[in-house]
Formats: sequence, structure tokens, C-alpha cells
Amino acid sequence: MACLQTSDRGFHDRRLCLSVYGLRPGKSDNAFPIEEVQVPLKLYHALELTLEGEAIIRIDLHCESVEAAKERAKQLVQDRPVELWQGPVRIARFEPQN
Repeated sequence: MACLQTSDRGFHDRRLCLSVYGLRPGKSDNAFPIEEVQVPLKLYHALELTLEGEAIIRIDLHCESVEAAKERAKQLVQDRPVELWQGPVRIARFEPQN
């Protein structure tokens, strides 16, 4: 699954170019792209929260699916909760492990 993380500056091209790599005949260590696929990305926001529930950091995530966005948001959890949003809709909340 594809997922890009950007800062508050934004990411203007919401398409991701994925390359599928193959091996040149007879050269097992020389991979080259054999196919490129354009994947439309959706914008999600991960919010790191204080323990009181106030947002302190917003991270833009450009992902191909909600599942990819959830996986990326889970990886952002450290000492504080993280909420995943798409527009005005909260998708999930992830709590830190104690």
C-alpha cells in the first residue's frame, strides 16, 4: 500500500508513480523498472493530541486507501494519542501503549 507523508506546506501532485521492478536476464543484481502505475491518492490528516485532547501537530498523509492511512497513523503513535481524519470525518483514534 502506498502512503506519502508531507508537512503543512502540502503536496500538490496527488498521484503516486509506483514502479514494478524486474531483473535483466542473466543479471540478478540489476533491477530495472518494467511497469509504472499511476495511483490516485486521498488526503488524510493525522493529529497528534495532548493528553487533554488538544491537537498539537497535524501531519498530512496522502494514501491510496483508508487502510494504508490507518497503518501509517498507527506508526506515528509514541507518547500521545493520534487521530486520523479525512476532511471533517474522524476515521480512527490510536492510543499509546503503556
